[in-house]
Amino acid sequence: GSLERHTVVEQVLARARVGYKSLDAASQFHHCIAIGHLPYRVHLVKPEGVNATDELPADTATVECDEVMKLVAEGAAGWTKIWEQGDELRRALMQQEVLNGFITPDCNFAPTSRLKVPREPVLA
Repeated sequence: GSLERHTVVEQVLARARVGYKSLDAASQFHHCIAIGHLPYRVHLVKPEGVNATDELPADTATVECDEVMKLVAEGAAGWTKIWEQGDELRRALMQQEVLNGFITPDCNFAPTSRLKVPREPVLA
């Protein structure tokens, strides 16, 4: 669940070493930028009685996927709604559960991993 994802991020940062090797990166610099794939997910559909931090029951996965795909089709407005309402990392940052003190800019754009880039045939 969310606690496991927070732990993964903490472990990655604890091993980040630049400058003085005995100190973690976040304690040495005024600015630290964390870039990369973090193990967080998008959760939009919450059944009655399920807390925001709970894992979703398996039977809600299809409904949630359909809702996310509808929002993706809307373009930037849909991505903004996904980010504002369903992004686990954003929620964890706002609740100061992970990366305490880090500031993230608005992410009102599609994740680059979801972009379909047309491929030209390669001549060998």
